[in-house]
Amino acid sequence: MNFSHCESITHFPNVSEAQSLRKLILNGCINLVRFDESVGFLPNLTNLRASKCTKLRKFLSRIYLPSLEHLSFNWCRRLGLFPDIVGKMYKILKICLKATAIQELPDSFVDLVGLCYLDLTSCEKNLVIFHASYLCCQILSH
Repeated sequence: MNFSHCESITHFPNVSEAQSLRKLILNGCINLVRFDESVGFLPNLTNLRASKCTKLRKFLSRIYLPSLEHLSFNWCRRLGLFPDIVGKMYKILKICLKATAIQELPDSFVDLVGLCYLDLTSCEKNLVIFHASYLCCQILSH
């Protein structure tokens, strides 16, 4: 589903009945402020992108997306929290958080076992805590 640049979206609704959803693209939805928690538990979701959502402050409190391959919140300058990971996620994963307000990654970040790419460019002034254990991911690259 691609809702990119849809300015009327302020809250992404409950999608718990859409268990087969594979892609959710919300890039440039400048009025998006929150997601329903159901988005964090879609077993077949491979791609979740919500870059340049300038009013988004929080994504979700918890996620378990075992099929996720790409998560992008680039240029969501108000986004300050990364969700807790509820279970180990083994899929090869790319996370892009360029120019966000994220200050700390949760301890459960180590459960992203398949993490191969993490972009925190331009988060340096906000990122306060980055545990060395995150670098123990099996195939983490810079």
